[in-house]
Amino acid sequence: MNLKVQKVTLLRLFSMSPYAIGGTFVMMLVVGFVFYGMVPNYIIMIGFAMHMLVLSYRVVICKSFSKNKENANDRETLQRYQNLYIYGTFLSGSVWGMSVVLLLFQHSIEHQFFIYTVVVGLAGASIVTLSAVFQVYIAFVLPMLSISALYALLQDGDVYKATAAFVAGLSAFFYISGKNYHNNLVESIKDKEMLIDTQNEIVRRLSKAGEYRDNETGVHIVRMSQMCGLLAKECGFHEEYVKNIINASEMHDVGKIGIPDNILLKPGRLTEQERDIMKRHASIGKQILQHSDSPLIKLSESIAYTHHEHYDGTGYPNGLAGEYIPIEGRITAICDVFDALVSKRPYKEAWTHEKALEYVKNQSGKHFDPELVEKFLAIYPQIKEFYAIYHDDAA
Repeated sequence: MNLKVQKVTLLRLFSMSPYAIGGTFVMMLVVGFVFYGMVPNYIIMIGFAMHMLVLSYRVVICKSFSKNKENANDRETLQRYQNLYIYGTFLSGSVWGMSVVLLLFQHSIEHQFFIYTVVVGLAGASIVTLSAVFQVYIAFVLPMLSISALYALLQDGDVYKATAAFVAGLSAFFYISGKNYHNNLVESIKDKEMLIDTQNEIVRRLSKAGEYRDNETGVHIVRMSQMCGLLAKECGFHEEYVKNIINASEMHDVGKIGIPDNILLKPGRLTEQERDIMKRHASIGKQILQHSDSPLIKLSESIAYTHHEHYDGTGYPNGLAGEYIPIEGRITAICDVFDALVSKRPYKEAWTHEKALEYVKNQSGKHFDPELVEKFLAIYPQIKEFYAIYHDDAA
């Protein structure tokens, strides 16, 4: 399993964890209520205490992963969290198996049937919640059903032998079902990731096409798009949006493909008429990217069309103001202008970072969203580190 698929399956597993943990807790209460007064209270309390210890451990692991998931990008870290989850589900499955032995202190066939039904039901339900990572599923189901089947096998009577055989047969069925569900899930994730990779490649190739017709370098696009990602993350957007805006912002000037060379490549300042023609690149970019069902291409379209709008309504092509400008357009505007200012061009020298930052501050509420300006200044230390790596034309 490649690293990307491993992370996606682990994310899916942990996203389902609250349902798995919550379901276990509810079922534990139901079982305790049904058997209350039918077995000694200390047995119910022992079972309850074991379940609570294991569920507490699983909750801690889930919270730890939730806190660190954005930084969990290497195989070693992902494997560590997977192993921790496997330990938790193994303990949970073992506790349910032991609960069968404890609660069957009451030899009523009806209650024995009930507890076996609960265990079998949990095994079946866990296919959906746990088999994203098949080892986790097996770690839960195998001890639970094995202990239950072994206990029944050791009892006297044909009913118990039949129960043991039935549970063993279900174990094989659940193994095959869980394995098939896991394989289908992994294949669907691979297909989705391949589609996303293809979309990203299309975006990169289109942005390269724009580079060949412009004076801007490829490293400008890298720096600008990475800044957009940092700023989006600072705004609190989720990981998927951050990835999308990094890729989509590379397309911000794709519309320049439609601008004549004598204007696009002019070394000096443009005349007013030439500027009007240059401004058309925003609308051309929209026309190139519109009518797509892809979230990434839709985001690219929005950025290409709105990243020259100004917060005070003096921008183009539609004179949008404030929050009528999509957030992706407002984010890209700051990052694009900052990098353009600190980059050397045939018609200007590169500004220092200090001078460019001062410009960004002065344009708060005018060109740029004031809240985004504050966040941009907050992440500038990270931006500065990034420029230390990609610095070929930066001051």
